[in-house]
Amino acid sequence: MEHQSPRFMRQPIEPLESERHRFAMQLWNERRGERLAPSRRDFEPWDFKPVLPVMMLIDVFSDPLDFRFRLSGSEIVDVHGKELTWHSIRDFASENYTRHVWQDFCELIERRQPQLCLISYVNRSGFLRDFSVLRLPLSSDGENVDMIIAVKGLY
Repeated sequence: MEHQSPRFMRQPIEPLESERHRFAMQLWNERRGERLAPSRRDFEPWDFKPVLPVMMLIDVFSDPLDFRFRLSGSEIVDVHGKELTWHSIRDFASENYTRHVWQDFCELIERRQPQLCLISYVNRSGFLRDFSVLRLPLSSDGENVDMIIAVKGLY
């Protein structure tokens, strides 16, 4: 199969078809309460035990704007073929992939709302693969998004 750029398709948040996404969204909503978004301090690492292999925690830096992976689960490493922890999204090999993820992250911090995206790509073995990713904002000050939780789902 010839090389194709990944395709990104935004999906409606509801209904969430992935059990992983439903788990993460329920936990996020419980910890959020009436606030815009929960803070990282509202969670303990073991809270995410069922989704840790498919979870990423991304730091949002504002000056200059950047997104750096603080945590990258083992299945995420399998998808990307490399460890992402402590790397910026600018470190991705595919410029097209980086551009789309960057735009999505910028929109998330501007709108301060969860996102669901379907990503289709050709893996290193040449097979077309699809997966969904739920992105959830975190805010330590109740106004600005300073972290993003991302959970890979099945499609």
